[in-house]
Amino acid sequence: LARNCISVCVAGCSDLPYVRQPPGKNPSENEFAALWMSRGDYILITHDDDIMEQNLVERYMQFLQKNDDVLAISSNVSLIDSNANLLQPRLYDINQDRLFERGEYIQVYLEEKLWLPAPTYMHKRDSYLRIKQDRVRAKQTPYEPSGDIMIMTLHNTAGRIALLEEPLLKYRQHAGQESRIVDQSAPLRLVTEELSRRHKDNPYLHRATPLIEGAQIRYQVQDLLFKYSLDLKAATTWPQLINIKSQWEQCLPPSSRSNDAALPFEILLGELNLGQTINAEDLDQYCKDRPISNPLTQAYRAWTFSLLEKRRLFSNSPYQRIAILGSMLTAYLLVADALQCGIEVICCLDISPARIGNNVFGIPIHPHQALNQIAPSLDAVILSNERSHQASLIDQLRHQLTTHTDIPILSWKELALDATDPSTTSLQNKQREFKEALAHENR
Repeated sequence: LARNCISVCVAGCSDLPYVRQPPGKNPSENEFAALWMSRGDYILITHDDDIMEQNLVERYMQFLQKNDDVLAISSNVSLIDSNANLLQPRLYDINQDRLFERGEYIQVYLEEKLWLPAPTYMHKRDSYLRIKQDRVRAKQTPYEPSGDIMIMTLHNTAGRIALLEEPLLKYRQHAGQESRIVDQSAPLRLVTEELSRRHKDNPYLHRATPLIEGAQIRYQVQDLLFKYSLDLKAATTWPQLINIKSQWEQCLPPSSRSNDAALPFEILLGELNLGQTINAEDLDQYCKDRPISNPLTQAYRAWTFSLLEKRRLFSNSPYQRIAILGSMLTAYLLVADALQCGIEVICCLDISPARIGNNVFGIPIHPHQALNQIAPSLDAVILSNERSHQASLIDQLRHQLTTHTDIPILSWKELALDATDPSTTSLQNKQREFKEALAHENR
């Protein structure tokens, strides 16, 4: 059946071989077997729970014929649920294809969290094989979460890579995804550690040293927070966090510590009253030197400025009882801010089986379905997502609610931009623009 389906779907390729591995092989073993059997110039790797648009390969080949030096290509995606219902027509609100010059992508990823959707990757075979042969961890790990980030980064240190603006794949979001079941913190820590080891010998990574070191600190702390169930009071005197802060201060000079990858860690220090390692002047200069209109980037910058100016996100909040959607690092920052301001956080909500049952600074993590039960006691739900898919998240939550369907649901990015005093920073002429961009994301 599978052989027939492939022959039908790929016009003119009736001789396309279909190989099914014997049972018991893990994903990495299957991938390496397929790579060595492949004979074309390109490798297309898809995921079995997503739906590829019929013109994906055609669009890729048209682009590559015009840009034959591009080593890997990806595309925008639409988001669907487990039943293939459309949640969001575009993950990224971009209107033109994006070409990353050699060495550019790692900086863009660490500053803007611009993830290239993994199920859409097509690689030049020779370049991909060189990367896979060089990466021992990829060979030894049955499933390598976050390995896609490293793969595209290494492609880009050798040549250009691309992101097409058109959504050419329907990306399915559901609780059974491997990325939700596995440890969601350690993989990112391992990626940033590998980047840190490599950047000294690679000029294209070396110029992003402050961002790489900042990301390593951020994910090292996130991983520790996941492993240790600390309440807020214990976190404020946690020796490991204090030691990491000291290491960070010795790693880079203050001006270099003011970078987007490190801002979540700086926010954590501020929220726990441990003292931030940067100052407003250096951060302001960094923002002027790196003017990025991405709402996520601007929200983190705004939050950091607010803490440097002794203001918190929930300082003047009309909400007294909230729930937070998500349980990654941003959720920890939100919980800390809310508790410091006397706001009651009822719970965090998450879809990941790996996170449900744990806690965020003592606040329990419940499945999304718990929202109906707690909705009558809530003033608002705050989204903690970093990626630009709050529209689909809001829609999912609204559909789950059977009562109190008008409860306010808003993004932390809105709170961060509202908390900033634009008269004291370089954001003064940009704040309305950022809010408009965020409102467009929400649509």
